Amino acid sequence: MAATDVAIQLAIKGVPFRDAYRKAVPKEVKPLTKTDALRLVDARKSIGATGNPTTMAKNIKTAQDALLTFSKQLEGCSSWDAEQSKA
Repeated sequence: MAATDVAIQLAIKGVPFRDAYRKAVPKEVKPLTKTDALRLVDARKSIGATGNPTTMAKNIKTAQDALLTFSKQLEGCSSWDAEQSKA
């Protein structure tokens, strides 16, 4: 388990994060299993968190939906239709 993850667990239990992190740093000695690593990545759900598959999938779906909506709004627009006929 990464030191930050240990610190977060301690902070959830009421230990100030600064103190929790200092206590957690020496505990970073054993390698993570694949299951542990996936669980730790999946636990990061804050905006801008990297690597969370669920969050990334939702963001991709939102972007795809927005693109589809925008494309539908452009249909019938003469300049859009002219560009599409060139392709």
